[in-house]
Amino acid sequence: MVKIFPTKFQQSLYLLLVVVLLLAMALHVLVNPIPAQLQYLFFGVLVLSTGIPHGAVDHLVEWQTKALLQTKFSAVRFYIAYLLPMVVYGVAWLIFPTLSLYYFLYLSATHFGETDIPLANQNSHLVRLLQISFGVLMLSTILAFHIPQVTVMLSELQTF
Repeated sequence: MVKIFPTKFQQSLYLLLVVVLLLAMALHVLVNPIPAQLQYLFFGVLVLSTGIPHGAVDHLVEWQTKALLQTKFSAVRFYIAYLLPMVVYGVAWLIFPTLSLYYFLYLSATHFGETDIPLANQNSHLVRLLQISFGVLMLSTILAFHIPQVTVMLSELQTF
């Protein structure tokens, strides 16, 4: 099993991110709405500092993971496993929009947490709780800046 621990630099970045997000949430509460110029500046800094859009190198991550585990990488299998769930999930959104939203929020929180807090002992309940909590913080931050839009979107969903 490959053990991945965040470096001191990564830990510092995570801490900085959490502090910046909490400050941004406080700013949103105190100065509502946040001026568009400040939002664009914040967005620009994030885009410039993160580089390649999220997900653009997933195939390379999978290839590297397979190499570390000394198993064979198949691009065809990767893309089928990568794209098929998206198609199935897209159809589910059409049939069960509310349930699909809940599932999407759960998956997003889990994914953010696993990606941003890659700890070696993935089977630990405490690690999973930490990862999901971080993911919920990330999602809450995103949604908190768009309450009116979120409210409109939620009101348009069909109840199940």
